[in-house]
Amino acid sequence: MDLSDPQAVRSIENMLKEEKPVVAYLINNAGIAKMGACSELTIKEVEEIISLNCTTVATLCAVCIPFMQAGSRILNISSASSFQPLPYLNLYAASKAFVRSYSRALHAELKSKKITVTAVCPGWVDTELLMKEINGKKVKFPGMVSAGKVAKKALKDAKRGKDMSVCSLYVKNEHVFTKLMPQRVSMAITQDRGRLWKTMVLV
Repeated sequence: MDLSDPQAVRSIENMLKEEKPVVAYLINNAGIAKMGACSELTIKEVEEIISLNCTTVATLCAVCIPFMQAGSRILNISSASSFQPLPYLNLYAASKAFVRSYSRALHAELKSKKITVTAVCPGWVDTELLMKEINGKKVKFPGMVSAGKVAKKALKDAKRGKDMSVCSLYVKNEHVFTKLMPQRVSMAITQDRGRLWKTMVLV
Protein backbone atom coordinates (compact mmCIF):
# COMPACT_ATOMS: atom_id res chain seq x y z
CA MET A 1 0.00 0.00 0.00
CA ASP A 2 1.02 3.60 -0.47
CA LEU A 3 1.73 4.71 3.08
CA SER A 4 1.80 8.35 2.04
CA ASP A 5 -1.99 7.97 1.71
CA PRO A 6 -3.56 8.54 5.17
CA GLN A 7 -6.24 5.97 4.37
CA ALA A 8 -3.66 3.20 3.92
CA VAL A 9 -3.28 2.60 7.65
CA ARG A 10 -7.07 2.38 8.01
CA SER A 11 -7.11 -0.24 5.26
CA ILE A 12 -4.41 -2.23 7.04
CA GLU A 13 -6.34 -1.97 10.30
CA ASN A 14 -9.49 -3.31 8.63
CA MET A 15 -7.53 -6.15 7.05
CA LEU A 16 -6.05 -7.12 10.42
CA LYS A 17 -9.48 -7.10 12.06
CA GLU A 18 -10.87 -9.34 9.34
CA GLU A 19 -8.00 -11.84 9.17
CA LYS A 20 -6.91 -11.70 12.84
CA PRO A 21 -3.30 -12.79 12.23
CA VAL A 22 -0.46 -12.87 14.73
CA VAL A 23 1.85 -10.04 13.75
CA ALA A 24 5.34 -11.42 14.41
CA TYR A 25 7.24 -8.49 12.89
CA LEU A 26 6.35 -4.90 12.07
CA ILE A 27 9.11 -3.08 10.21
CA ASN A 28 8.47 0.62 9.71
CA ASN A 29 10.91 1.42 6.91
CA ALA A 30 8.96 3.90 4.77
CA GLY A 31 10.25 7.45 4.99
CA ILE A 32 11.12 10.53 3.00
CA ALA A 33 13.45 13.49 3.37
CA LYS A 34 14.66 16.48 1.45
CA MET A 35 18.05 17.98 2.10
CA GLY A 36 18.11 21.76 1.91
CA ALA A 37 17.37 25.03 3.65
CA CYS A 38 13.99 25.40 5.35
CA SER A 39 13.05 28.05 2.77
CA GLU A 40 13.30 25.42 0.04
CA LEU A 41 10.62 23.18 1.54
CA THR A 42 7.04 23.68 0.44
CA ILE A 43 4.18 23.38 2.91
CA LYS A 44 3.12 20.18 1.16
CA GLU A 45 6.60 18.69 1.56
CA VAL A 46 6.67 19.59 5.24
CA GLU A 47 3.31 17.90 5.76
CA GLU A 48 4.33 14.79 3.79
CA ILE A 49 7.61 14.32 5.66
CA ILE A 50 6.02 14.61 9.10
CA SER A 51 3.03 12.47 8.13
CA LEU A 52 5.04 9.57 6.69
CA ASN A 53 8.03 9.71 9.03
CA CYS A 54 6.11 10.26 12.28
CA THR A 55 2.34 9.81 12.10
CA THR A 56 2.39 6.66 9.96
CA VAL A 57 5.00 5.00 12.19
CA ALA A 58 2.92 5.61 15.32
CA THR A 59 -0.41 4.67 13.78
CA LEU A 60 0.94 1.44 12.27
CA CYS A 61 2.28 0.47 15.68
CA ALA A 62 -1.11 1.28 17.22
CA VAL A 63 -3.06 -0.92 14.81
CA CYS A 64 -0.57 -3.83 14.89
CA ILE A 65 0.19 -4.11 18.62
CA PRO A 66 -3.24 -5.62 19.48
CA PHE A 67 -2.36 -8.49 17.12
CA MET A 68 1.07 -9.13 18.63
CA GLN A 69 2.04 -11.66 21.24
CA ALA A 70 5.10 -12.48 23.35
CA GLY A 71 8.11 -12.63 21.05
CA SER A 72 6.71 -10.21 18.47
CA ARG A 73 9.06 -7.44 17.38
CA ILE A 74 8.75 -3.91 16.05
CA LEU A 75 11.66 -2.36 14.16
CA ASN A 76 11.25 1.34 13.48
CA ILE A 77 13.84 2.80 11.13
CA SER A 78 15.23 5.94 12.68
CA SER A 79 18.62 7.36 11.71
CA ALA A 80 21.96 8.55 13.03
CA SER A 81 20.57 11.99 12.18
CA SER A 82 18.29 11.57 15.20
CA PHE A 83 21.26 12.05 17.55
CA GLN A 84 21.32 15.84 17.16
CA PRO A 85 19.65 18.75 15.34
CA LEU A 86 21.00 18.98 11.78
CA PRO A 87 20.92 22.23 9.78
CA TYR A 88 19.86 21.64 6.16
CA LEU A 89 18.38 18.32 7.20
CA ASN A 90 16.37 19.77 10.04
CA LEU A 91 12.94 18.29 9.40
CA TYR A 92 14.21 14.81 8.57
CA ALA A 93 16.50 14.76 11.62
CA ALA A 94 13.67 15.98 13.87
CA SER A 95 11.27 13.36 12.53
CA LYS A 96 13.83 10.61 13.10
CA ALA A 97 14.42 11.91 16.63
CA PHE A 98 10.69 11.41 17.17
CA VAL A 99 10.95 7.82 15.89
CA ARG A 100 13.89 7.04 18.17
CA SER A 101 12.28 8.56 21.28
CA TYR A 102 8.87 7.03 20.55
CA SER A 103 10.36 3.58 19.90
CA ARG A 104 12.44 3.46 23.06
CA ALA A 105 9.51 4.60 25.21
CA LEU A 106 7.19 2.09 23.53
CA HIS A 107 9.76 -0.64 24.17
CA ALA A 108 9.63 0.13 27.89
CA GLU A 109 5.81 0.07 27.89
CA LEU A 110 5.60 -3.27 26.07
CA LYS A 111 8.36 -5.02 28.00
CA SER A 112 5.86 -6.70 30.32
CA LYS A 113 4.17 -8.21 27.25
CA LYS A 114 7.56 -9.41 25.94
CA ILE A 115 7.16 -7.37 22.75
CA THR A 116 10.42 -5.77 21.62
CA VAL A 117 10.58 -2.34 19.97
CA THR A 118 13.90 -1.37 18.40
CA ALA A 119 14.87 2.01 16.94
CA VAL A 120 17.26 1.29 14.08
CA CYS A 121 19.75 4.14 13.67
CA PRO A 122 21.98 3.72 10.61
CA GLY A 123 24.19 6.33 9.03
CA TRP A 124 24.57 6.48 5.24
CA VAL A 125 23.25 3.28 3.63
CA ASP A 126 24.47 2.20 0.18
CA THR A 127 21.34 2.00 -1.95
CA GLU A 128 20.31 3.17 -5.41
CA LEU A 129 18.32 5.95 -3.77
CA LEU A 130 21.45 7.93 -2.94
CA MET A 131 22.88 10.33 -5.49
CA LYS A 132 26.38 9.12 -6.30
CA GLU A 133 27.32 12.23 -8.26
CA ILE A 134 26.57 15.97 -8.04
CA ASN A 135 27.49 18.11 -11.04
CA GLY A 136 29.71 15.33 -12.36
CA LYS A 137 31.64 14.93 -9.12
CA LYS A 138 31.51 11.75 -7.07
CA VAL A 139 29.91 12.11 -3.67
CA LYS A 140 31.65 10.65 -0.63
CA PHE A 141 29.45 9.27 2.13
CA PRO A 142 31.44 8.87 5.37
CA GLY A 143 30.92 5.54 7.10
CA MET A 144 28.54 4.20 4.45
CA VAL A 145 27.45 0.56 4.87
CA SER A 146 25.31 -1.88 2.92
CA ALA A 147 21.57 -2.23 3.51
CA GLY A 148 22.13 -5.91 4.25
CA LYS A 149 24.55 -5.15 7.05
CA VAL A 150 22.09 -2.71 8.64
CA ALA A 151 19.24 -5.23 8.39
CA LYS A 152 21.30 -8.10 9.81
CA LYS A 153 22.44 -6.02 12.79
CA ALA A 154 18.92 -4.68 13.39
CA LEU A 155 17.36 -8.14 13.47
CA LYS A 156 20.12 -9.40 15.75
CA ASP A 157 19.64 -6.50 18.17
CA ALA A 158 15.86 -6.92 18.13
CA LYS A 159 16.22 -10.60 19.04
CA ARG A 160 18.50 -9.56 21.89
CA GLY A 161 15.78 -7.26 23.19
CA LYS A 162 17.64 -4.02 22.55
CA ASP A 163 15.66 -0.79 22.21
CA MET A 164 18.20 0.73 19.80
CA SER A 165 20.37 -0.68 17.02
CA VAL A 166 23.50 1.15 15.84
CA CYS A 167 25.18 -0.64 12.97
CA SER A 168 28.75 0.51 12.44
CA LEU A 169 31.69 1.69 14.52
CA TYR A 170 31.53 5.00 12.64
CA VAL A 171 27.95 5.64 13.77
CA LYS A 172 28.67 4.41 17.30
CA ASN A 173 31.47 6.97 17.53
CA GLU A 174 29.12 9.61 16.15
CA HIS A 175 26.59 8.73 18.84
CA VAL A 176 29.19 9.14 21.57
CA PHE A 177 30.40 12.40 20.02
CA THR A 178 26.90 13.90 20.04
CA LYS A 179 26.48 12.94 23.69
CA LEU A 180 29.71 14.60 24.77
CA MET A 181 29.78 17.63 22.48
CA PRO A 182 27.47 20.62 23.18
CA GLN A 183 24.80 20.68 20.48
CA ARG A 184 25.59 24.23 19.39
CA VAL A 185 29.17 23.12 18.63
CA SER A 186 28.20 19.95 16.80
CA MET A 187 25.59 21.87 14.80
CA ALA A 188 28.22 24.39 13.74
CA ILE A 189 30.37 21.52 12.48
CA THR A 190 27.55 19.79 10.62
CA GLN A 191 26.14 23.01 9.18
CA ASP A 192 29.06 23.40 6.80
CA ARG A 193 28.68 19.79 5.74
CA GLY A 194 24.95 20.31 5.28
CA ARG A 195 25.50 23.06 2.75
CA LEU A 196 27.34 20.54 0.57
CA TRP A 197 24.47 18.06 0.69
CA LYS A 198 21.55 20.43 0.41
CA THR A 199 20.77 19.57 -3.21
CA MET A 200 20.25 15.91 -2.40
CA VAL A 201 16.89 14.21 -1.99
CA LEU A 202 16.76 11.03 0.10
CA VAL A 203 13.74 8.73 0.18
